[in-house]
Amino acid sequence: MQVASDNVATTLREYREHVEEAREMLERARLEVAADAGDDGSEVDDDAEDDGIEISALDIDTNEDVELEPTERNRISALVAKLQRRLDVMGPINPLAAREYDEQKVRYAELMEQRKDLEAAGRELDLLIKDLDETLVARFNDTFAAVSAHFEESIAALFPGGTGKLKLVEAEVPNAAAAVAAAAASGDADLASDAADAAAEAMENDQPDPGVEIDVKPAGKPAGRLGLLSGGEKSLVALAFLFSLFLARPSPFYVLDEVEAALDDANIVRFLALLNTYRDQAQFLVITHQVRTMEAADVLYGVTMQHDSGVSTVVARRPVGKRSTMFDAKQSEQSETPAKAAKAAKEGDTADADEPALT
Repeated sequence: MQVASDNVATTLREYREHVEEAREMLERARLEVAADAGDDGSEVDDDAEDDGIEISALDIDTNEDVELEPTERNRISALVAKLQRRLDVMGPINPLAAREYDEQKVRYAELMEQRKDLEAAGRELDLLIKDLDETLVARFNDTFAAVSAHFEESIAALFPGGTGKLKLVEAEVPNAAAAVAAAAASGDADLASDAADAAAEAMENDQPDPGVEIDVKPAGKPAGRLGLLSGGEKSLVALAFLFSLFLARPSPFYVLDEVEAALDDANIVRFLALLNTYRDQAQFLVITHQVRTMEAADVLYGVTMQHDSGVSTVVARRPVGKRSTMFDAKQSEQSETPAKAAKAAKEGDTADADEPALT
């Protein structure tokens, strides 16, 4: 009987030690869960209750001999094993987890504030872009209306009896989905990637900028493409468009470099008439090889080389007399011709220091 009593006491001490270990492991598990997930350890209590053991019931005096039933011992052993497995899964306890959590929480709050600031700035930028787009569209429409009106006037001056106008045409939006599908079907990865990028850009720019179409109909000719016009007519159309831009945004000074090189005498007369219309509004510096244009100038500037010195000299000559228009025939006969000006340059004549620019 004494031996049996000693065995029971030894067994009780072992179970008491198991109970203490279970309490320690349970407390560590609670701390780990609370630090990592903010849990209060209720899940462990629930697991113990599911196993039929209440933690409060294990609060016993370890110095007191307790008689445990085999069923109770089995339950305690199962709970200890289960808790041990959970501890093994969780790994060692990180004592710095709580502090690291607080640091990350502060960092998270700072990042959220920055995110709010960025979102607010993004909304402001969106409003600014919207306002700029609206202003851009309004200014473009106003400028286009002015350019279109001046273009019609210039065409009427350069093409007597003809008509011309500018039209806005909507840009065609490519079928992005079809392009991506075709590129993918080809098996070319680079082509498919480029098509996808183009499709994304097309989706962002769902309203592409419109184009401008020039419609010109010379007198006595049917309306057709600009490519069907002669070289001189194309030059006149280009000049009409150029002058329409000039007049929409006037400038006090213009430089024209051989713009009438492809024109015949009749069309040069029309070009000079257009210059004469606006000569009181601005100065025109015209670089030319056309004699008629030279004859119509107020001042001629040329570069000549005197004899064999090899030194270039700039010569300016004012035609004789004053013309009320560029095409006053009587005044033109009294004016100094380009040939006379060139002869004077060879003789070493120089211009007055206060000569105005060519207009």
